Amino acid sequence: MAIDWTQYKVNSREVIKRWTTHEGLVVSESWTREVRAMSDVYCDVSYVNVWNPETKQVETVSLGYQFECNSTYGHSTIDASDAVLETIKQERDIAARAAKVASEARRVQQSRQRAQDAHNRVARGKTMRVVAGRKVRKGTVGQVFWMDDLRKPTRVGLDLTGRKDGNGRRMDVAWVAASYLVNDAPLTNHAPLA
Repeated sequence: MAIDWTQYKVNSREVIKRWTTHEGLVVSESWTREVRAMSDVYCDVSYVNVWNPETKQVETVSLGYQFECNSTYGHSTIDASDAVLETIKQERDIAARAAKVASEARRVQQSRQRAQDAHNRVARGKTMRVVAGRKVRKGTVGQVFWMDDLRKPTRVGLDLTGRKDGNGRRMDVAWVAASYLVNDAPLTNHAPLA
């Protein structure tokens, strides 16, 4: 039967006109939800799901606001054919498979990113390479000997040559922002390419 619409005169039950839409396309029972119609007015709104053959999607149609300024109301009856319902099932299956593939791709990417972050995490004794900044040349490699914070360092001291003076102090050092460094060793045992 589709959606039967009735337009009433505002604030009256006098019918102005009646018409029908979405014949053979209604795929669900109607439901009601409370919404905000105006800044200080809430009302119930009825909805129904219908199949749109042009977009090949299930869409939600408002059947009317239970509000004094609304004058058009619809009444729906499920009337979608078996072919339409089968098409909807196939489209949902395709969407579910695509979502599963996308979820797996995100999971692999996140796993790779976690491995990369752990590999590049600054730690004492790790050999790091400068990849950004202005004061220390990019490509400079050194061993971390000092960090301003052991948990989340922002500044790092790099020993560039390992040379020490007579007092045991490092001779060739660079002071670098921790975010400018990456691990100089290649990343191994990472997630395989998908």
